[in-house]
Amino acid sequence: MPDDYWSRYKEELEGIRSEGAGLREAAQSMAVSLDAAPGSSGMDGALRGSADRLQSLLAGFADKYGGSGSVTAGRREALKSQRSGEEERRSLENQSRTAWSGATAFLATLAGMRSSPEEKQAFERLDWLYHRNLTWNEGQEEAAPARLPSDASEGRKAAFASADGWLDALGDGVTGMRDAVYFAEYSYSRFSTAEPSEVRSMLDGGGEGLLMPGEQENEYVLYGLRNPAANIAAAYGELFALRLAIRTMEGLIECRSYGHPLVVLAAAALYGITEALKDIQGLLDRGVITLSKYAKIDTFYKDYIRLFLLLHGSSDGQTARRIALIEAALDVDLQEAYTYAGARGVASVRLWFLPGAAKLAGKSVSWQGTVKGNRYETAFSADSAYQ
Repeated sequence: MPDDYWSRYKEELEGIRSEGAGLREAAQSMAVSLDAAPGSSGMDGALRGSADRLQSLLAGFADKYGGSGSVTAGRREALKSQRSGEEERRSLENQSRTAWSGATAFLATLAGMRSSPEEKQAFERLDWLYHRNLTWNEGQEEAAPARLPSDASEGRKAAFASADGWLDALGDGVTGMRDAVYFAEYSYSRFSTAEPSEVRSMLDGGGEGLLMPGEQENEYVLYGLRNPAANIAAAYGELFALRLAIRTMEGLIECRSYGHPLVVLAAAALYGITEALKDIQGLLDRGVITLSKYAKIDTFYKDYIRLFLLLHGSSDGQTARRIALIEAALDVDLQEAYTYAGARGVASVRLWFLPGAAKLAGKSVSWQGTVKGNRYETAFSADSAYQ
């Protein structure tokens, strides 16, 4: 309701009470005059004046507060307008529920894609390797990724809550999550990501091999689900939630002409769901999403996976899944394998004194390097190995 709705209603009630009191006083005065008239003479003028005043006050009261009075008509229009906004809001919310059911149906279809026995066996082995590494390193398993809520309004709230979490995670990354950034970039550059064109092909009946771990390694690192299609579905669910948050904020600007705040919010929610679904379809069809109507920047599926890797941080579970992928690909047991790292470096410094003096000093002091012309050069090495 408008901010002044109840204050105006109170003013109208005060007007009724004030003018009603005036009407009552005039009626009482008229009654006194009528009581005195039978025993008096020369009161015709007074009676006529009292009657005229009472009739005038009554007509004025009826003009304002009667069935067709101006104040009553204004209040009726205000209520009608209010109810009209309520009906419009409910209509928009019904449309949002319909659009939301389309989003949930799409993700359910993606998660329910049938996989071959070979694909299931590959993920079962990965899951076994993952839990073995997690136990060996005494790590903690993460909570399962949240599903998309079944209700549109709850989905909008969840999307905005996720957006707050994403912003917090980005803030933490800026203030020093060096390891998380390193692991995210390592995964992004080393592991595979399911291509949107292949996902589209799979939904159309093709996409051979997409449900093997080797074709969706980053999705597995992020979510760690055993169902061959579930990790891709979880990635698209998180992508949809992010796009919903962006498009709903955009919708608050686009739908401001609706006027009533609740109607604007309902319209923005419908706009957000509809545009987010278009974004997903555009990604599957063309491989690209425009960041926003107000920021004409092309974004790609890998950009979002890279962002999610950073936002999810580097948990024990993600590390164990990375190890599981490496062990499955190389067919080695990293718990039994030796790890070796070596580094070599060369340093060269310009000498600020005569080379001959430097050579002379080298006869009595061990410099662990050589002098070449007017420069001193030395080599360093470091080696480390462990099992």
